Amino acid sequence: MKVNKGMFLEIDYTGKIKDGMVFDTTVLDVAKNNELFEKDKLYQPVKLCVGRGHVIKGLDISLEGKEIGQEYSVEISPEDAFGKRSASLIKLVPLSQFKRSDINPTPGLSVQINDTVGVIKNVSGGRVLVDFNNPLSGKEIIYEVKVIKELEKTQDKVECILQNRLGLKPESLEIQGDKAKISVKYNLPAQVVELISNEIKECISDLKEIVFEEKKEEEPKTDALKTDKLSQDKEIGENKK
Repeated sequence: MKVNKGMFLEIDYTGKIKDGMVFDTTVLDVAKNNELFEKDKLYQPVKLCVGRGHVIKGLDISLEGKEIGQEYSVEISPEDAFGKRSASLIKLVPLSQFKRSDINPTPGLSVQINDTVGVIKNVSGGRVLVDFNNPLSGKEIIYEVKVIKELEKTQDKVECILQNRLGLKPESLEIQGDKAKISVKYNLPAQVVELISNEIKECISDLKEIVFEEKKEEEPKTDALKTDKLSQDKEIGENKK
């Protein structure tokens, strides 16, 4: 079966720069063999909806027309990977700004300024040269991809969108006819709920109504039990009088 736009898939992948350096993978052995292993990271196939931007543009486009169950090597240009390098993203930052944050700037150090991550390139004359380009920008990328299977269950598809857009797994998910009831740990902003609900309905035609609710933790019953116990003790004491 060939992959079509809008199809939900489970894939394994390994991304590397064209010169051979691996920078990302879903495969445990590959991570260990390339010194990428992180003990807190879960290495497993990822789920996505083709054409929804759940992975970088070039990889997303390349999946269309591929055969499920097959493995592929996909070469992606900088424009469809992590973008071209931009001179406007290389900036001079006053050294005083780092000192106020108690940071000793040195070449190669990664820093976050105004919610943007950059790498220090040079420190000279009270100014620090910081490169805010993505480290992989301007590079041709190769992805080794295995298209494992199509996701067919509605629940798997909804969970796929929630994971890719919000990075969370619902506390509970109920599918009843054309309605999905999604329980999460905390209240989501109304705008986020609207965006996610619209995407779910666009990607999964069987669903017409999406309901989000915050799962409230059950209140502990210990206090009630203590109250009952105190009442019983008081009653016993009064009877003894």
